[in-house]
Amino acid sequence: MTSSEETAWSIAVLKEVLQKEEDAIGRGCGYLDKTRHVSGGWGQTKRDIPRIPTTVLVCELVPELADKRAIDWISQEWEKDLESSVQLSYKAGFFLLAAGNKKEWIGSDLVEKTIEYLVGYFGGASALRKADPKTLSNRRFKWDSAKDPIQPKNLRNWILGNDFARIVTDNA
Repeated sequence: MTSSEETAWSIAVLKEVLQKEEDAIGRGCGYLDKTRHVSGGWGQTKRDIPRIPTTVLVCELVPELADKRAIDWISQEWEKDLESSVQLSYKAGFFLLAAGNKKEWIGSDLVEKTIEYLVGYFGGASALRKADPKTLSNRRFKWDSAKDPIQPKNLRNWILGNDFARIVTDNA
């Protein structure tokens, strides 16, 4: 048994390297079409629930399958995840990967919220400035002083909420 993700990678490689394998590419696309969930997303297998990372990878590796149904599913699922009590940053990264070349998402509120979530305080600098220091002290905040955005991140780039609140209050 193969997975949706493995099939998408195989199709991408066949297209890039062996451009003459149209039958194999067609069979792979057919498999992905059959394993797609009715909601529009893909799980690892037909029995798996659709997942943001798997759906984004399928859409990015096999762009002809990135139709409105898949795009809408990715957006709706990430929006639900972003509003939930547990947000997983790897899903944010996959959402931004998918949004990167989609005109309908460029500059959208969901993209902006996702970037703010990944960068630090949700709500942006204006919301941070208005926040009550007691509320801030119960959170952990991310900051990055690296000049090179590709530089590896480490735990020293996270500060306790109460230290963050003090810094914000002192600089206000």
